[in-house]
Amino acid sequence: MGKKYRPPVDVEHYREPLIAILHKVVQLAGLTDDDLIRVLKEHPRDGRGVFGKNDLILAYRTFAGTDGLPPFDPDVFARLRMKPVRTLSGVTPVTVLTKPFPCPGECIFCPNDVRMPKSYLANEPGAQRAEENSFDPYLQTYSRLRTLFETGHPTGKIEMIILGGTWSFYPETYQIWFVKRIFDALHDFGRGIDRTDEVWAALREGSQFHPEHVTDVTIDGTRLEHTYNQVVQSIYRDEMRRSREHAQAITRGLRPRTAIDEFATWDELEATHRENETAACRCVGLVVETRPDHISVDEVQRIRRLGATKVQIGIQSLNDDVLHLNRRGHTVEMT
Repeated sequence: MGKKYRPPVDVEHYREPLIAILHKVVQLAGLTDDDLIRVLKEHPRDGRGVFGKNDLILAYRTFAGTDGLPPFDPDVFARLRMKPVRTLSGVTPVTVLTKPFPCPGECIFCPNDVRMPKSYLANEPGAQRAEENSFDPYLQTYSRLRTLFETGHPTGKIEMIILGGTWSFYPETYQIWFVKRIFDALHDFGRGIDRTDEVWAALREGSQFHPEHVTDVTIDGTRLEHTYNQVVQSIYRDEMRRSREHAQAITRGLRPRTAIDEFATWDELEATHRENETAACRCVGLVVETRPDHISVDEVQRIRRLGATKVQIGIQSLNDDVLHLNRRGHTVEMT
């Protein structure tokens, strides 16, 4: 499995110290981070260490209105929320990344970290979360929703941001499947259903992106003997073949589907869209990114059919000479 998930503590087991902490949080209307640290140190966990904010948030959700605490108060809850600015608008952004895949561009300024989709680096927070979750859309979405919920953020209205290379260059079947699995995670999380173990088991059984199978990639920035596309196709050759052959077999009715088979139909995706209209975790925005030279009327209509509400286009320069020198592959007119 990826990075070890640490759930909040058993709040009933730690009821007494958590109630004591919450009483002080309620009393301190102008609670600062320093105040909270002091209170946490006064009531350590097991006599050592301190409780995390996710522990306090679960405790407040559980104990508000009991043990002398006043009923649940959004203002008190806001004092406990981590990074509150992130969701002040009422819409919670969730970023996921596609898998490493060849890119049609040859831009000289673009990072070539073959552990990531083109133009992303493995030390970026979103990229790290994607790698920890084997680039699986369900795992990335579900784990992020869980973290956001446990740190006090709303999960009723979600803006999904899909990053990674040139979206339009990925196989259409992969795109449909990727978006559908995002919606599957939204729906499962909203219902309190957790299928992450099922996905991890399937990844362990058949995906090169599972941590037990991932190729050890060494990045040597001083030697440019191969392009990003050449290296990616070499390293992930088996994964690409598995994805392609399984999708073909499913299409022909020769193979049952698993949680990680990159196949879904337009009808299935559109049914998922309709289900989301009344779901507990609604997707109110879906963002993809692509290149200016991959945009056309037909492509916009296809992206819209996927459910996208916004397309990020990499406008690197409005000067044709600069675009040419950077080997961007398109002109200002295309932009």
